[in-house]
Amino acid sequence: MTGLFSIAGKVAVVTGSARGLGQAIAERFAAAGAKVTLVDWNDASALAEKLGGDFIKADVSDEEQVKASIERAQSELGPIDIYCANAAVADIGGVELDDAVWQKTWSVNVMAHVYAARALLPSMLERGEGYLVFTASAAGLLINMG
Repeated sequence: MTGLFSIAGKVAVVTGSARGLGQAIAERFAAAGAKVTLVDWNDASALAEKLGGDFIKADVSDEEQVKASIERAQSELGPIDIYCANAAVADIGGVELDDAVWQKTWSVNVMAHVYAARALLPSMLERGEGYLVFTASAAGLLINMG
């Protein structure tokens, strides 16, 4: 990767990395020379092995699992330079959806970012470096009653 910022040798964690956008981000980070840890509730161990990285199975809707995955990644690779919170869930429907669906959506799509920031910001501020990258979607501006 060329330009102002090189991620070669940097420690990167990508949540929601078992497939889709998260997988593509993890692949790009690895290709650029970052040490990548994949975090997902789906198995991404084969992809992690292919990328020369690590896989941590975790549910990012649970603050303790977010903290544990961050602690494990840091204990194995060192301080996290880039944390890409990419995990997301979406269910088709509207107000008729069960409260548990709404809560899971809120926990994964919003609170997981808060949990990561709580766990990482103090050390990043102390070190004077580090990046939190939060994936968001314009779909959040729409209502899907489909």
